[in-house]
Amino acid sequence: MTQTKRPPENPARFTSFVAAKVSPLPASGLIIDLRGNPGGYIKAGELLLQLFTSQRISPLGFRFRPSDAVEHLLSTSDYFDAWEPTVSQGTRLGEEHSGTFPIEDDEAAFNKIGQVYSGPSVLIVDALTFSTADIFTAGFLDHEIGQVICTDENISAGGANNWQYNVLRAAMPGFAFPLSAEFELESGQVGPITVASFASAGTTLSSAAVVKRLPDSDFGKFCEITENGQSYKIGKMVWLRSNLAAYFPGDNRFVDDLPAGVDFGFSIRQGIRKRGGQGLVLEDEGIVADHYYRMSATDVLSGNADLISYACGLLSKPVTPRHGKIGLPPIST
Repeated sequence: MTQTKRPPENPARFTSFVAAKVSPLPASGLIIDLRGNPGGYIKAGELLLQLFTSQRISPLGFRFRPSDAVEHLLSTSDYFDAWEPTVSQGTRLGEEHSGTFPIEDDEAAFNKIGQVYSGPSVLIVDALTFSTADIFTAGFLDHEIGQVICTDENISAGGANNWQYNVLRAAMPGFAFPLSAEFELESGQVGPITVASFASAGTTLSSAAVVKRLPDSDFGKFCEITENGQSYKIGKMVWLRSNLAAYFPGDNRFVDDLPAGVDFGFSIRQGIRKRGGQGLVLEDEGIVADHYYRMSATDVLSGNADLISYACGLLSKPVTPRHGKIGLPPIST
């Protein structure tokens, strides 16, 4: 399939974009090649599964590791409401993991369009199939959409919700306070709502403090309050919370600012498989493919000719249930 234009970034629009491309294709069979796909927006990847099956899609469940830090993150956000009670309970009871929930929305959101391609499908993956592409592969297997060919011993096994450190820093303010203080700050003054909010968090702030607007960032609108040589950032991030948030540089008890130019990524939530792979961890484990294929010289030199022929031969074969199928068989020649 040739991509004629850049797909939209909105997950629902992206799914509709792909649906429009695959729905008119011949029902004789479809080969989906995810080799080398680095992943991307998790919800977008999982939304695509419905297009290739009549089964109802159950998206991966994602879970936190309960801790005081994670509890603080959730308590200052509106984005993780589903997880908050189980994280709070897990922290009290010493549980290893929170409850599991879809990455966004509920199960109904992943089944709004339904199947648009009725023919058989085969999925090809390799060791560079990563992140959201890992998650799509697991869903393809667990819903028995079609057979999976792996040209390596496993996929990348990066099936988790990955964040960069700067996202974590944005999600971990000192405290949140009412959005009604925004009008005060936009006028360039510290008003009574802001003063009272800081006081409730144990910080004294007077109406003489200086307010300066900062350039918008990827995480929303910011301003800076300075008084007696101490500065506080105030952020408004509608994707994360409905209120404002105050950031205390250098004294956050969970995360601190990194030196300039330093950043790293990590897994914040772990993905747990559903349906045929119910309860299995995807991160670091990967999947067990139906077929392990070793690339031929013809594949390398002539546009995957042997691999495509091999995949076409599988389109007519039935998909068998995979319940309990774990462990990695050796790659065959």
